[in-house]
Amino acid sequence: MHDRETRRSGYPLTIPDTLLRSEAMRRACAARDFQEIFRLVNRRTGSSYAAMAAAVGRMTTSRVSDIIRGVRGIRGQQVMERVADGFGIPGHMLGLPERPWESRKNTDDGQVAAWAAAASDLSMPGVSAFEGMTLQQSGEHLLKTFLHLDDELGGDSLFLPLTRYVARMAESVRRNPGDGLSVFGQLNQMAGWLALDANSHPTARKHFMEAVRVGKEEDDPGLMASALAYMSLQEMYRGRLSPALSLALEANEAEYSKLTPLTRTMLKTRLARAYAAMGEEGPCLEALKAAREEFDRGGSLKEPCYVSYVDAVEVSAQEGACFLELGLTRRAVAALTSALGMLSVHAPDRLRDRVHYLSRLAKCYLLDGEVEESCRTAGRALDLSRAIGSARVAERLGEFEELLRPYGNISSAADFREKYRMSMQGVAAG
Repeated sequence: MHDRETRRSGYPLTIPDTLLRSEAMRRACAARDFQEIFRLVNRRTGSSYAAMAAAVGRMTTSRVSDIIRGVRGIRGQQVMERVADGFGIPGHMLGLPERPWESRKNTDDGQVAAWAAAASDLSMPGVSAFEGMTLQQSGEHLLKTFLHLDDELGGDSLFLPLTRYVARMAESVRRNPGDGLSVFGQLNQMAGWLALDANSHPTARKHFMEAVRVGKEEDDPGLMASALAYMSLQEMYRGRLSPALSLALEANEAEYSKLTPLTRTMLKTRLARAYAAMGEEGPCLEALKAAREEFDRGGSLKEPCYVSYVDAVEVSAQEGACFLELGLTRRAVAALTSALGMLSVHAPDRLRDRVHYLSRLAKCYLLDGEVEESCRTAGRALDLSRAIGSARVAERLGEFEELLRPYGNISSAADFREKYRMSMQGVAAG
């Protein structure tokens, strides 16, 4: 399954490996329970009914709604095959023949054809600089704009415009590498992050790898290490813990003297996250301590734009995420509460971060048995999530909703699950 998403790079929707390997999805597929399959895809990936219908093809949004509500079912093999192809479910899991995209040969042939077509297309336009600016300056301005929009809106609606822009910018820097190559690498990293936030993993990896390449070409170890650290985070989100740790370690091998304090801070937090996901408490806490020390050294050097998000809020939030992963819930609550407090004072419009931190805090309370407080906190996150577009955050809320299943006899849990269900239907209707 590790190459499944790469093989499906041309498909609009591919459910992540973590969902595909989950016990709930395996059971649903074995039973051909399409109501549960559709429900899991909707809730765990944040995909709207419209997106799911488009992925399957020849299916309306109302039919997706009917399937999830149990009003209609799926019986014909051709429709089952379209569902498998639309969501990226291997044929054997549904008792179907191997799907065309499962064959590496078919995928490689298609990729070669795509590359040949791209190579023969000499009419690809570049991009022009903003008035009165060089392409490098224009790219820096654009990067700051997307960083700001990402804070407030999330990646769902942003990644496609930026990926299209950098695809055309590639032609401009090919013609004149002396103007814009450096920021081209940074914009690729930004495009990768936005794609990751939108759960478009093949697109994200492509842009991160391009950022690594530019970092090497430009002798910018900070950019190269930063992109590797993003790739580590991506692997962690996909449940690939060993590659996540390997990438984080590789990123932290960058030449120390050429890195700024905030870059080093970020690298240490990514290493800490990878250790936490592996359950390695000692190395994780050591990396967090190093991150704090590096952050305290900040302020003396000019920092690259791509680490402008690394502030006191980010450091506390990363500590909270690590403590939660390690089961240190009291410390996680303290760190996340601190991050949320700083957000309220210094950056009240960073909604995506607020929703993310609240969803983690809700999980802390649930792990501590405080179901009512957990649901109240998650409800605040759900309310705020309506103002942003982040499939990654929607997936976290979906995971929390799943955790509430054993608490169905508690009114606060039942109320949240109903509120979540109505919210997902609202997304589909929109």
